[in-house]
Amino acid sequence: MRRSQMPNWCNNSLSLVGPTEELKKLQQAFKDGELFHAINPCPKELADVSADFSKRPELEEKYGHSDWYSFNTAEWGTKWDVGSDDDDHGEIVPIGKDEVTGETARWSIFFDTAWSPAIGIYEKLMEQGFEVYATYYEPGCDFAGIWDDGDDYCITLSEVSDNEFENDSRLIELDNHYGIIESREEYRAMEREEVQEWYEDGVKETGLDI
Repeated sequence: MRRSQMPNWCNNSLSLVGPTEELKKLQQAFKDGELFHAINPCPKELADVSADFSKRPELEEKYGHSDWYSFNTAEWGTKWDVGSDDDDHGEIVPIGKDEVTGETARWSIFFDTAWSPAIGIYEKLMEQGFEVYATYYEPGCDFAGIWDDGDDYCITLSEVSDNEFENDSRLIELDNHYGIIESREEYRAMEREEVQEWYEDGVKETGLDI
């Protein structure tokens, strides 16, 4: 798969609760850069096909998709797989035992996805029996949210005031994760500097600074 166009990156946090051994498998997949493939694998026939938006009736009839891109964006919610960029693969923390699955644990990680959060992956994880809690933040496309076992709370950032971020528990959590208010203040400061520079340049050009 060739990455030809740079996307906007969506920041994500993901916390899973489930059988310890299953979480270990997912952790290894995350280390290998193939987390989404381990959860809902893209068929090899599609993975080997160029994403040029051509119609391929045989593949569409067999898989419901014509190439890897259409599969990933529809089934994962984003076009590329994810993995850890460093030694931080997330810690698996035991939390108890289950009569059916044995030892259960919680595994929490952070990663970036192209353009949007991996909602399709979260839905698949729920189908597989995991408890799923995720947050996401994409300032370039003006949205953020919390995905909690099927409940997707998504906001348009520009429609939420600073005051609301200080008084709503979900917004407070998002701000704690991603520093949204701090980013806003930095952007405003940058805008003020640009206006000041524009004003000073204008004064010099007109000779009013003499």
